[in-house]
Amino acid sequence: MFHLLASVGVPVIGIDTSPEMLAKAPRIPGIAVLQADITNLPFETDYFDAAVSLRLFHRLPPRRRRAALSELARVSSRSVIASYAFASGALRLRYRLVSRLRGSTAWAPHPVTHEQLLVELELAGLELISEFTVAGLLSNEIVIVARRAETSRR
Repeated sequence: MFHLLASVGVPVIGIDTSPEMLAKAPRIPGIAVLQADITNLPFETDYFDAAVSLRLFHRLPPRRRRAALSELARVSSRSVIASYAFASGALRLRYRLVSRLRGSTAWAPHPVTHEQLLVELELAGLELISEFTVAGLLSNEIVIVARRAETSRR
């Protein structure tokens, strides 16, 4: 996705707290990298049209995940796109099975239920626009698209 955005001239900034992860990031024209904490981004309110966080939220404890989501909502003037490990319905059964087979939940230590997701979005002043699974029952990952709730618009 980031390659596509950069190829059509959309500015993209990749952020990570880890210098080691940033060093592994491919250098792609049009994509800047920056060391920063997702709960305290060095950007003004509404700086971006959209904020995207993929493959991170399932690794953050709930309090930190909520702070990160709120920060993405703050810096985005329109949309937030994020992925989560989901533990509701059939995906809850899959999560338990995979964790048992792996002997650990370290691969996704902080999955969310649909109810938790809706509460976290509301706390961040966002409303869910759409959600979809990444690979059906083959993955617990879902991607959500949210926007500022009408009551929280500035």
